[in-house]
Formats: sequence, C-alpha cells, structure tokens
Amino acid sequence: MTQSTKQQVLNKAVELGGLEDVASALNAPSRLVEAWLRGVAVMPDRHIPLLAEFLCKHVGRHEA
Repeated sequence: MTQSTKQQVLNKAVELGGLEDVASALNAPSRLVEAWLRGVAVMPDRHIPLLAEFLCKHVGRHEA
C-alpha cells in the first residue's frame, strides 16, 4: 500500500528522532502516531507545523 506524503514525512521524523520524541513534539499519544503511520488514522493538518519544527531540529543534528 502506498503511503501518503504525511505518512512518509512522519516516518522520516520517527527514523530521525524516535517514536516517543515525535509523539511528544506533536502532543499526541504514541499509539495515535503509530495509527497515523499505519494509515489507520489520518494526522490532522494542524500537526504539520509541529512536525516541520521537529524535523528542522533533528535534520540539523544529523548533518552536523
């Protein structure tokens, strides 16, 4: 099954920072983030800025 763009970006965030840290950054339970990753639920658009902020912080760490 093809992942949505949100799922792909969320998956990358989890690869970079771990599920618990992503869930914390998004103010969401880790079970819900897992559901978003599996496509069982859809991440609301209001979480996109938080996800972008998380990625910006973690991508910088991995490039340094």
